[in-house]
Amino acid sequence: MKLQKLVFALALLITMQAVQAQEDKKVLSFKVYLNGSYQELSNREYYSLSDYQPYNYTGSKYNFGGLSLALEIASDKFVSHEFELNPFNYSRNDNKLTYKNEYEGIRTGDISTTISSAFRYQVSHYFMSDRMINPYLALSGMIYYEYWTSEQYLSTSYNQYAHHLQFNLSLIPGVKVNVTDRFALVLDIPFQLYRIDHYSIDNGNPTLPLDIRVISNSGELFLPAEYCLRLGASFKI
Repeated sequence: MKLQKLVFALALLITMQAVQAQEDKKVLSFKVYLNGSYQELSNREYYSLSDYQPYNYTGSKYNFGGLSLALEIASDKFVSHEFELNPFNYSRNDNKLTYKNEYEGIRTGDISTTISSAFRYQVSHYFMSDRMINPYLALSGMIYYEYWTSEQYLSTSYNQYAHHLQFNLSLIPGVKVNVTDRFALVLDIPFQLYRIDHYSIDNGNPTLPLDIRVISNSGELFLPAEYCLRLGASFKI
């Protein structure tokens, strides 16, 4: 409850400042971000596509190097609105297994394809806009979507599909270094405050009723164990 009150107070404060600055001249900036994250996956429940049973998975996940594009609209010297798009990520893995016994020549495996993208809206408050080093505090909401499919080599196996939809709310402290009047470097650390995940998995078996063949699972987390870092460059248009 205390966390929800804090998030609401921050959102109200930044929104009130944005409303007060609506009539001021707008300044547009184009941004490019290099994103990195570390995620702890311990004690998270997943559903197995093969045996259709829930299981617990523990581990960690590192990502670094994903590029995203953003447009920042500054209402005044202290408040800005930012719209960020993570371009579609596409990956395709071809996994083949050939048996070296009496079944030689019968091949199993799959071709798995993953497509994902994300959109973030962010409202920021700058504290020292007339200085070279300008710290800021932002509140953001992000929507993430991922689609996964597995095409089986064996005709006796079924193609499988999965969807993952996520919404998260983050508090983002950061700093903007104004190198010139038009060019700046950006460093910030998004801290996730709240996250909702929804998974839908289809095991592809056409003989099963739809309500059994497709499993849906949703969950929410406060202060999830995911840590992010963004390095960026900003150009005033």
